[in-house]
Amino acid sequence: MKPGGGGVIDTLLNLLFRCPHRHLTRPLTRVGKPGRPGDSYVVCLDCGKQFAYDLDNMRIGKPIDHSHDASVSGSGVTDISSDPKIT
Repeated sequence: MKPGGGGVIDTLLNLLFRCPHRHLTRPLTRVGKPGRPGDSYVVCLDCGKQFAYDLDNMRIGKPIDHSHDASVSGSGVTDISSDPKIT
């Protein structure tokens, strides 16, 4: 099992209380490297699950891992709560 994943619980809850994923955000695209676009995804507003999104075919793909590395902000976010300059 992945660290912090909770995959078994997530799967069990989906079997019991399936979310139809009817309320989705508009497609969002992560910032990619210069000259190469990032990956697009949508998020279910009811359950919070992220799904890959194909912009060419306008179709929802497979679920995206919910780990910290797969988040929108990524690992480049600086925690400002411990910055002594900010009061």
